[in-house]
Amino acid sequence: MVNFTDLATELVSLIFADAQSVSGPQDLGTDARWPPNDSIKRQFRTALSISQVCQRWRDVSLALPELWTSVYLTTRMCQNPELCLQLLVRSEDFPLRLQVNCPPDKPRRPTNIFTLISSSTGLSELPSVLGTDVLDRCIQLRVEGTSANIRSTLHAFANRCASRMLNGEGTVPLEELCVIRQTACVTSMNPEPLHLSSISPGIKYLRSSGITFTGFPQCIMEKVVLEDVCLDRANYRALLCSSGVKKLTLRRVTLPTGLDFDDMHLLDFLQWQEHHLNQDMRLEHLELDSIVDYARGNNDHINFASFYKETLIPACSGTLKTLTLQNLSGLATTAFNRFMAQTEEEGIAFPNVEEVVLHNVPFEREANFVSNMRVAFPKYRQMKVTKMGKLELLARRWTSCVAL
Repeated sequence: MVNFTDLATELVSLIFADAQSVSGPQDLGTDARWPPNDSIKRQFRTALSISQVCQRWRDVSLALPELWTSVYLTTRMCQNPELCLQLLVRSEDFPLRLQVNCPPDKPRRPTNIFTLISSSTGLSELPSVLGTDVLDRCIQLRVEGTSANIRSTLHAFANRCASRMLNGEGTVPLEELCVIRQTACVTSMNPEPLHLSSISPGIKYLRSSGITFTGFPQCIMEKVVLEDVCLDRANYRALLCSSGVKKLTLRRVTLPTGLDFDDMHLLDFLQWQEHHLNQDMRLEHLELDSIVDYARGNNDHINFASFYKETLIPACSGTLKTLTLQNLSGLATTAFNRFMAQTEEEGIAFPNVEEVVLHNVPFEREANFVSNMRVAFPKYRQMKVTKMGKLELLARRWTSCVAL
């Protein structure tokens, strides 16, 4: 019998590669932790755990750059730049997936790594642990911290992207971006939206919690998750018109009440009109969670109806396949029911929607809610209703639909 310490290096390398690949696909929209189960850290722990089998296996793991392409950094780790450099150097020229956690500074604690980034000089003051080599190889970035942490980090990517384009070297390869502003940082306000295409014009996946973006890359975005932000009319139209996003999730997002064509610039109007008439729209999955936080007044129903009719319909009526509504207020639910009831007489509907998910939506008190859904969603095959974490399947097909 061959001792496992005598296995060929190629075989050991395959074992390490298989162990790394169990991290699974990444999802921007499952919950507040992204990617799910912290797969970046899990990849690192998997490689580290296997490397502890014996000294030879450890030597093999340290020599395999593909095992060290996912790096998790914290403020405390970055106090030792040499350690961080060792982690980053091990991946050699492979693409990097970087996850950085920068909690707010506490009294008598060293400042986090991003305070060394000067807003005036940008990349030249970047710490050695985030040099140009890291920026040029990073394809996935997750930053959690204060608004200043996040903005400084993204400004570094924007500066590097501009420098590469100026030198004819192309752009940075960043494709997946997740930024989470810590809720405890009440003073960390985002003074103005960040221009996403300036950071990287190739971003396909975006998750933002507490940070507003504008300048979305055109026609390449696959999935966008926005939380705790406020979108004005221009940003919302750009998100739907220019980005061509396929999956959109809005959680606790304040949206405009309507298009309000009177104050639109001609270019904005033409862009929206082209989007409205375009048959190649890409939005297929839409999730709305605790949205439309309008000021309360006598026109609440009008405001909600304006959102559904003038904003939701032009955005996705022809392409939408899945609609998820979560945590809607009574007013929003009533307006949605009225909106569905009017779709037949106004000749508007969602012809391709096959699934509707309702979570914590008070529709039981709404008259003819299910029958109205049949009109608005003619191809609708199943509805899922969840309450208090319990899932109840009310109707799989219209032929077996039961009255609510």
